Amino acid sequence: MLILFLDLETSGLNSYTDQVIEIAGVIIDLNKKDFSYKIVSQFDDLVKLRQKLDDKITRITGLSDLELETANPQSIVQENWYNWLLPFEKDIVAVVGHSINFDLGFLKNENWWLPENYKLIDTLDLAKIIYPYFSAVNLEFLVAKLELEVKGLSDEKMLPHRATFDTLCCVELFQKVLQNLVMINYPQSFYSYFKRYFLPLNLDFFDIKDIPQNLKTRSPKKTKEILKIDFSGQQISQNIVSELNQLGKPESLDALDSVMAIELPNHLSLVVAQFYVINFLQTLKNKWHYKFHAQGKNGSKFLQVLLDVLNPRIKIQNSQENQDAVLGQFENIITQIRSLSEIQYNITGLIEYLEIYRDIYSLINPTDKAILEIQKILSSYDFLLFNLQSFWQSGEYQYDPNRFFPEEKIIQNKFIEFCELLKKLRNSRFNEGSSVLENLSKKIIESLDSLEPLDTRKSYTFRIFGSTLTINIAKVNFDLENYLAESWKNFAKVEVQTYLNPEDFELLLSLAGLKKLFEDKKITISHLADFQNKVELINRSVSKESSPELVPLVDFYKEKLALAKSTEKPIIILGGQNSTLRDSQRVLTANFEVKDYLLLGESGSLTKIGSKLVRDYVGLVVIKINDFNFLLKLLDLPEFEEIWIVNQPFFWVHKYWQNLSKHSSESEYFLFSLKRIYVQAQANYFGNQVKKKIFFLRAYIQ
Repeated sequence: MLILFLDLETSGLNSYTDQVIEIAGVIIDLNKKDFSYKIVSQFDDLVKLRQKLDDKITRITGLSDLELETANPQSIVQENWYNWLLPFEKDIVAVVGHSINFDLGFLKNENWWLPENYKLIDTLDLAKIIYPYFSAVNLEFLVAKLELEVKGLSDEKMLPHRATFDTLCCVELFQKVLQNLVMINYPQSFYSYFKRYFLPLNLDFFDIKDIPQNLKTRSPKKTKEILKIDFSGQQISQNIVSELNQLGKPESLDALDSVMAIELPNHLSLVVAQFYVINFLQTLKNKWHYKFHAQGKNGSKFLQVLLDVLNPRIKIQNSQENQDAVLGQFENIITQIRSLSEIQYNITGLIEYLEIYRDIYSLINPTDKAILEIQKILSSYDFLLFNLQSFWQSGEYQYDPNRFFPEEKIIQNKFIEFCELLKKLRNSRFNEGSSVLENLSKKIIESLDSLEPLDTRKSYTFRIFGSTLTINIAKVNFDLENYLAESWKNFAKVEVQTYLNPEDFELLLSLAGLKKLFEDKKITISHLADFQNKVELINRSVSKESSPELVPLVDFYKEKLALAKSTEKPIIILGGQNSTLRDSQRVLTANFEVKDYLLLGESGSLTKIGSKLVRDYVGLVVIKINDFNFLLKLLDLPEFEEIWIVNQPFFWVHKYWQNLSKHSSESEYFLFSLKRIYVQAQANYFGNQVKKKIFFLRAYIQ
């Protein structure tokens, strides 16, 4: 069985404006029974550059403008590629790659030749399903965790991040996945599902249960006897975690068998497959540290639908009477005041459920008029977002129905159209036909009911965060003290947890006007921080140039790099603002070797940075302060030598606090103190997680 593996290096991420700069292909002959393979042929060539190569690509791949300027033109490489593949065309059964659709986008746009009617296999999807106990599934991380040994046809040394190396890594990963599938010995229903969507090959283990005796696979390290599930790096809600903890039973797998019988689009079948694997591993009592790798904007919504299908009787019902309440990290109220003081309509939540319904039902009955009605709503939503693009101010737009500027009149008309379509949708009947569609219908109706008070004649705040659009309106006369008192009145006891020291916590209560409530209610306060970090910010009234702590950023990084190398431990730099990352990029790229630093964006995503860290990386690691939580969730992180917050973090002060400050005798001190407490809490929290002191560089000079 011949399989083609391929990988590209490109001049950028846009398949329409960037180009292929290196292409590699490996053809293997796979044994269907024991998954041994031999490399039949290899191809690798550089492509002449049509434009100047971005310095970032050079730093990642090691390729230079000079190498690519002297390479063969694209037409010659394409002809060589065609001549290499042609003899194997009729025998190749599949094309495989890690995130293969990215590569195919470039190949198709540039008219590279591939065998006709090939089956497509993405090892990224395979890894997401088979390895839910890994923190990440990018290729570099998997090479380290699975200890993949890369061997080609020749003994020539291959460089990481080059096309041939990554292609051969993909071959080894593919073999490991096959071995894992057999060794775990999943039920036949799962094998059939897996073959249908992700591995469309005629392999023996899909049809028989006999396990080859000569296969070996590594079990994940049993580091935690607790089930903790993340979704794409974000911890999902406690209700969902509680429901997931009750899974891992045979009846859960039976319910999933019925879901797997439904035809689903590939991005949703990926969620089902990974959900099945996590459930099955739990039935084997493997209580490892799991993570949902299945991505896509609708993934978490579909997960909630699956939970409703699997657990129709599980309800999280906790009577507040005579119960105790514990509130973690009370200082988060500084930033969460926005959601407390507003009525929020999650428009994107409804849209995501409608998209899932459309994607599933269109496979069953693509001509049903319900699909057309849903598509009208989705299109109207997209047009609304499109027209809002130029009006976002810090992620917000103030909708006022009485404005008459032409551009804003368009937004008003689109909003009115969208709301009218939602009214019409309420009178529609959703075709169900399966437990998945039935629960989807319930989710859509619940979301519609929550949007019923929307009135296009009122003023709203449109807010975009990531890809989520919410429509918000301030609660009339909102008072934080009254809100908390009402929320807590039925609890027998309330415990508040904080990472602030007692002095700062008292200051926060004073600023928020909550001291009397805490005294009357006799709130128990638990201070969680083992490491107290003294944070001092630069007051706006003090000139940065007059501060004795100002140091050139390049000198600071040189000193820290020397420390990292002497201790053989990485040093983490948490950028307080986006400008800190931009300044760091200019300094690091101009004065340091690429091997000496990892910089968010410059060195790839957080996942890729984490992949390098778990491989005992030594050097500087520069990321955003709010992204540090993601790294802390990765398993097998090395010990950090030092952690620095560089430059005071950006802090957007909500108007609730602004209004309170106006009633203070020292308004500037009020807002400055609130910001310092916010940064202090972050520093104490991070210090507690890593059991180290957090250092703080208030400012620097270029």
